[in-house]
Amino acid sequence: AGGDFNQTFESILDKYPIKGENTWVPLVQKKNQLPKNFTYAIDDSKPTCRSLEAPYSGNYEDTQVFVIDGFIVSDNIEIEDIKVSDKDFQNSDHNPVAIKIKLKK
Repeated sequence: AGGDFNQTFESILDKYPIKGENTWVPLVQKKNQLPKNFTYAIDDSKPTCRSLEAPYSGNYEDTQVFVIDGFIVSDNIEIEDIKVSDKDFQNSDHNPVAIKIKLKK
């Protein structure tokens, strides 16, 4: 399953810090919230979402960004690649995330 969770992930809490005290703060998805044999698949190399509280400044230093998009995979799936496509938020407040998987035998 994949999509916009509107929540960040406990493994990356410090990567994209909250910049202001009045900023929306996503809740945190924790691994132990998933059923047994499931895990989160994310790419935190680039942010997947930006805040809409202000116009996009064109850089991540001045804009509140998050990683809130990803996938939930079962342990019978091998993740071959997962990648955020940095589109610089041209078409949306989200950057697309793609995953390449293979079913295990």
